[in-house]
Amino acid sequence: MIMIGTYDSKTRSYLYGYMNKSGRNIVTAKYVAAKNYSNGLAAVKDAAGWWGFIDLNGNTVIPHQYTDVTSFNENGLADVCLYGEWSIIDKTGKTVYFK
Repeated sequence: MIMIGTYDSKTRSYLYGYMNKSGRNIVTAKYVAAKNYSNGLAAVKDAAGWWGFIDLNGNTVIPHQYTDVTSFNENGLADVCLYGEWSIIDKTGKTVYFK
């Protein structure tokens, strides 16, 4: 998947989505921030300012509920932050460790 950005003149900001290697739009550019796919999931930030994770089809698999996130590592774990409290989650969104 390739991240794409488009300028939205109404909001005067860029919105991000994803296309496949053939150039087909897979995830509409609707996120205010996005990270590259890692381990099958991509971190995306919605218009309300919350981070969540989507799968390769653009389906939300971990709800937009975090103030900051990292991408998933090779072990299927990601750091997530909620109001300054960091923890580690697995690819299902289950907390596996509080920092």
